[in-house]
Amino acid sequence: MSRDDLIVGIAGAGGDGVVSVGELLIQVGAHEGLFGMLVKSFGPQIRGGESSVRVRLASRRVLSQGDDLDVLIAFNWADYGRFRSELAPGPATLIYVDELDKTPPEQIPLPESLKGAVIRVPFEKLAVEKGGSALAKNIVAVGVLAGALSLPRDGFARAIEKKFGRKGEQVVAANIAALDAGVAVAAEHPRVASRVTVREGEARMVISGNEAFAFGSLVAGCRFFAGYPITPQSEVMEWLGKELPKFGGTMMQPEDELASISMAIGASTAGVKALTASSGPGISLKLEAMGLASMAELPLVVLNVQRVGPSTGIPTKTEQADLLQGLYGTHGDAPRVVVSTTDVQDCFEVAVDAFNIAERYQTPVLVLSDQAIGHRTDAIPPFDLGTVKVVDRRIATEAELAAVDPHHGFKRYAETDSGVSPMTIPGQARGNYLMSGLEHDERGWPVSGSAVHQQMSEKRARKLEVVPRDYEHLTLVAGDPKAEVALLAWGAAKGAALEAVEQLAAAGFPVRVVIPRLLMPFPLERVERELEGRKVIHVVELSFSGQFHTYLRSLLRPELIARLVRHSRAGAAPLGVNEICRWIGPAAQSIAAD
Repeated sequence: MSRDDLIVGIAGAGGDGVVSVGELLIQVGAHEGLFGMLVKSFGPQIRGGESSVRVRLASRRVLSQGDDLDVLIAFNWADYGRFRSELAPGPATLIYVDELDKTPPEQIPLPESLKGAVIRVPFEKLAVEKGGSALAKNIVAVGVLAGALSLPRDGFARAIEKKFGRKGEQVVAANIAALDAGVAVAAEHPRVASRVTVREGEARMVISGNEAFAFGSLVAGCRFFAGYPITPQSEVMEWLGKELPKFGGTMMQPEDELASISMAIGASTAGVKALTASSGPGISLKLEAMGLASMAELPLVVLNVQRVGPSTGIPTKTEQADLLQGLYGTHGDAPRVVVSTTDVQDCFEVAVDAFNIAERYQTPVLVLSDQAIGHRTDAIPPFDLGTVKVVDRRIATEAELAAVDPHHGFKRYAETDSGVSPMTIPGQARGNYLMSGLEHDERGWPVSGSAVHQQMSEKRARKLEVVPRDYEHLTLVAGDPKAEVALLAWGAAKGAALEAVEQLAAAGFPVRVVIPRLLMPFPLERVERELEGRKVIHVVELSFSGQFHTYLRSLLRPELIARLVRHSRAGAAPLGVNEICRWIGPAAQSIAAD
């Protein structure tokens, strides 16, 4: 099958500069008008130690990290072995390894058919000779990639000048010499056929998923963040810590997760759009306070950048196994909205939607992202800020407050047709009310009767019933409308699912794909309408127990449940395009042959 992309994998030890190679590659590609995706992967120690990057460049939008590598650079086989499931070479992959690596052939973590094709390169020797330091071996590797992939050497030279300019001309010259040494090495060996056309075009924006979510939050009006560092969420608070003060906002790092969400609730009570974020274990600690936000009907956005669990799990890898925690992890009937991100671009857009939903319906909104998206860096078109619509909470008007009976007080939780009541900000005349986690009447006064609890439970639930209709764009639908095979996925599975469907369609096997980003309240009517008439419905997810499949079985009509086929596995490695094709391809072929 023809391709229009290039996929590169690099692995090495801490200090090898592996991540820097990936960042230079995607930045130069973006500057030249290419789309791209950079996936970083680290050992379980979080900081320091071995790491790998995987970069995909293409002349069209990149949906997934792709499958077989075109080029693999291993600074040593021991560290590559830790990432080989994420950096699998194909039969035609060009493989380079540092000549200093003395691993016995029988211990090299490659198929026997590839071991003879490995090219041994004096990365470190060239770095010392040309770059003046062994640390420059990653720049030699950049040169090898530029030469092997026919990417513009001058673009890399400019990137090096920008990266090392502050260190002086001598340092820049040494690193460019290292770059040219790598280009010369590549020229001695067969090149990968150039599939990507480097052309003058619109420069792309290079941004990670966590940065994009933080950016979207800022644009949506977020002016308060409280959080506690945890992998893979920390970049959100680091970005907001630098940017919020520039816009009159505040970033707080309190002593723990409980204090974080409590501070965010306090900020929201005071009328400020607030965000808190964590990963699975930290979200567990925040769940009790999410119930308070639900009971108090406060706008609040909570971000969960999922990682492999349970417990500490593998904090540097990805999984979609916090879904049921996000949907049901609470006490009592505590309505909430749950949405998911599906890629880096989506992180920006979903952040805006999450704040708008929280403000519009006065409710906590939980956003499920994951490590594969949060730590991923994409080269994409710049966000169009001119199209962003920001929603603010309904604040009681002066006329409404003037009409308040001072003997009975402001009805903060007044019954309305929509269930959404006007709020006030502390200090507003005649707008004072009681706010706590206790069940309450329309004024916020504590009650213990069944009738009022029933009334307020109905009110809190009723206001969310219209969310699927009001936010219909949060359900993505693609593929052939007439296909008899459907694929259901969510979150980071989207990219590989869409690309798999494209490949199957090109082979003559049409598939309809449905990806709900709004997970609660679930857009049941829309999803069932899209699944109607399909003979087989494949559910694809990165969860050992198949949590999305379980959730769907609790929602769909019995005749649709009978057609569900579950495809799920544990995380750590993201879902691949070929993997999904293997899962759903046979059924698509069988039905097409009928």
